[in-house]
Amino acid sequence: MVTSIAESATLRFGDFAQCQAHLIRLAQRAPEYRNLSVLDRDGAVLCSATPDGAPAAAGLPNAQRPYVRRALEEGRFIVGEWTTPGPAAEPGTAMLPFAVPFRDEAGAVAGVVTLGLDLPWLATNFAARPCPRTPACWSPTATAPSWSSCPTASPSAASACRNPI
Repeated sequence: MVTSIAESATLRFGDFAQCQAHLIRLAQRAPEYRNLSVLDRDGAVLCSATPDGAPAAAGLPNAQRPYVRRALEEGRFIVGEWTTPGPAAEPGTAMLPFAVPFRDEAGAVAGVVTLGLDLPWLATNFAARPCPRTPACWSPTATAPSWSSCPTASPSAASACRNPI
């Protein structure tokens, strides 16, 4: 998703009004995507899935978010560490952030496209699927969601793998 947006002509040619309308439509179709935004190199919001164009996340300034910095520094798609866009105690706010740089018409990195994938949505979807032979488990605990290996592929171990991938 973020790579597709980053490759769009609207970003390459700086049509941020069209970008804004496009991101709002995308967010309406996929509510599991959070904080869908396009930022300039300094972290200012150029367009966003929020109708007023304001950033949806609180906390660190956009340019200081590690996944944004890494995308700009490394010039590639980045998966960040899980975070909460609102107060940490707010249920259902955990998300996994993604970022990818976009380039202007001259080919220079002009900023970054960001997206947060809703972790409760992701955990629910993984939990509805059977454990694979060599499973990895997602543990969406309130304090520290994490990935781990499931014990074995035996039927009893598979039942212990509540949230498999």
